[in-house]
Amino acid sequence: MNKDKWMTEFYGIDWYKINSIEELENVDGESLVECVINVDKYKEVYELQKEGFHIVETAIEFETLIDHIDITKQPIRVSTENDLDDILYITKESYLTHNKFYNRFRNRDFFSEEKSWEYYKNSVINSFSDEDSLTVVVDDEEGVCAYYIIKKVGELELYHKYKGIISGVHKRAKGRDLHIEMQKKITEIIGTPYITNNRTQLGNYRVINNHLRERRQLSKIEHIMYKKFG
Repeated sequence: MNKDKWMTEFYGIDWYKINSIEELENVDGESLVECVINVDKYKEVYELQKEGFHIVETAIEFETLIDHIDITKQPIRVSTENDLDDILYITKESYLTHNKFYNRFRNRDFFSEEKSWEYYKNSVINSFSDEDSLTVVVDDEEGVCAYYIIKKVGELELYHKYKGIISGVHKRAKGRDLHIEMQKKITEIIGTPYITNNRTQLGNYRVINNHLRERRQLSKIEHIMYKKFG
């Protein structure tokens, strides 16, 4: 069992991550316990549910070697500090008020609306300023209408490894496949083959279909499960 220091400070009570139900015997006092478990572990999922855990999200992950460069014709550029306010606005619109989007941060049993926005705001600001992150934005006649943040998370023997952190598209720019176009721009900027890891909610069909169309490789599907103690 591991204590997540960042989430503990953010959430206000101890936040633990477990890998198996046996670790629950170490939980003491007021806390929130998180278990991320592969969807094929049916017995373990059932046992956790019997202990009062709730499935708050199911995530699907793609891990792919990107070894070719497609040039985008969209007006996409590397972001500047002046773009941050627009990025935060798009984030709020995409993740907090979008009627068709749902993830664990919109589960009001565990996160208030205020806490949800605080989490996203902190995540975007921290990632945006991280020296290992790359943020690209799309411009239209009204300003920034989409963004994508990717971060270098490791180095393998032959390739750097990147993780898609967060992206968003303003409602006025929906339907233009901007997620795909921003990925093309990122690949163009990186300039060499790399491994990319992208994760989204199982119900986010549009993004999943984009990944499948781009021949991304499915690597895992996991349930995220929570239980409050105390």
